[in-house]
Amino acid sequence: MLGYVAVLLIAALVGVAVYLVVLRLGVRGGPPADVGEWEGGAGGSSAAPPAMQPGSYVPVTPSEPSWHSRMGGVMGLVIAVTIAALGIAFALYLVGHALVHLIHSAGS
Repeated sequence: MLGYVAVLLIAALVGVAVYLVVLRLGVRGGPPADVGEWEGGAGGSSAAPPAMQPGSYVPVTPSEPSWHSRMGGVMGLVIAVTIAALGIAFALYLVGHALVHLIHSAGS
């Protein structure tokens, strides 16, 4: 029983760590300088937006994420990591059970 609790705690800690890393590597400051070009200002034309560069950021909302959206992200991570950890633990249990069954039947 303690093994299941350990798996759940490790899964929760990994989820929290991933969420904190995503927050730290998120948007720093305002939108990129070329956003004015997309709107037709700052010397750009409004005919066509410039080509996207790999790793560039397109702002979706002008404000920071709300507490509601952050909690939704936390819950999504907790649920996804927990289900993944349980799935991996169950798969390892089934593989171990199959190996024990094979060894037991080979010894008979």
